[in-house]
Order: sequence, then structure tokens, then C-alpha cells
Amino acid sequence: MNKCIKCKSRKGKRYCSAFSGLICSLCCGKYREKEINCPESCIYLLKHRSYQEKKEWIRNIAKPEIIEKKQGEIYEDKKFMWLTFYIEKMIVDFASNHDITDRKVIKTLEYVLDKLKKEKSLIYMGDKDLKEKDELGEVIYNSIKNIRYPREIIVPESIELYNNEEKIKCIENLIFSAKLYSKGELDGKNYINFARQRVEKIIKESGEKKIIIPR
Repeated sequence: MNKCIKCKSRKGKRYCSAFSGLICSLCCGKYREKEINCPESCIYLLKHRSYQEKKEWIRNIAKPEIIEKKQGEIYEDKKFMWLTFYIEKMIVDFASNHDITDRKVIKTLEYVLDKLKKEKSLIYMGDKDLKEKDELGEVIYNSIKNIRYPREIIVPESIELYNNEEKIKCIENLIFSAKLYSKGELDGKNYINFARQRVEKIIKESGEKKIIIPR
């Protein structure tokens, strides 16, 4: 009998590359990503994540009352619509040249959110406290540093900077949107495709109107 490399009592039926041996399903589930440094390629880890993410999507995200509120804030309010479009355009452009998934987009937005919140706190964080740099995250963060909201009627007060709180709110809602349109399948591209269609529609509807888009 091949005993579990972890508990040493039950039969090990799953090969665990982290331990280079067989592990029982109970220990695999109990210690996964806790006491076991699971590699991203582990099929049991991927199955578990997929199941949990779909479960979370149904339980916490796909609720009509939450969707209406959060989507309305960034897709209907004119000021937030502009900032949302600007960020989603960068995501779509990046996705056109890189093979990324919705999971990557969410991690990128969380990276930007973390930087914005640290900026708000005005607390200096040493290099050891900073996450590994995210290429797309850096592009988005630096692009929205001094982004302005151009109103339809041009008057001296018509162009105003977005404040930190507005940028944080927009990113938080975009994270929700990415999770919502991913449909719980974060390793797919459901949200990226949604964002691409939305960006293309806005550009098309702008017609001859002059609209500033991120390069």
C-alpha cells in the first residue's frame, strides 16, 4: 500500500509534485496552498480553483441588486464612463498583443488598486514591501496619474483631474466587472471579450466626434 506522504496513514492516490510523492485526497484538500506549496500546473489545484471561483461567482457576484449598483456607477455615470473606457482601452490593447486571461486582468487591476491605496495613505513602503512589478499595471497606473475628465461643453472649469478616491472606486468596480463578466471562468477571456466589444462600440458610436483614447 502506498501511504500518503503527508498523513502517512491513508492511501496516497494523487501524485503531489510539491512533495514528489503520493498524497491522499483528504490531505490534498486540507493542506492545499496552506502547508503545501502547490505549483500552478497542478491539475488538482486548477480543478479546485475553478470550482471555488464558480461557486463564489454564483454566491457573491451574480446578484441582480449588486450588479445594477456597481455597473451603474462606472458604465452610466458620465465621469466614470470616461475613466472606465480609458482603462478598458488599455486592457484591450494589451490583450491584443499578449496572451492573457481574465485572471491576469483581475490581478493587474488589484495591483493598480494596491498602488492607489498606498498613495492615498501617504505611507512610504520600502522595496521589500512592493509587489513584483506588473507591466500592464504600471502602464495603467502611470496613465491615470494625471488623467482629466473632459466635459462636452468646453469652459475653463470643464476639465478637471480625477481624485484618488474616484480612481480607487473605478478600479474596485472594474475588478467586480471583470469577475462578473468572467462568469466564474477566470482562466478564460469572457471579460476581455466583453471589454473589447464595449470599447469598439464606443469608438464606433463616437463617429466624427473627437475622442481622446490611450495609446
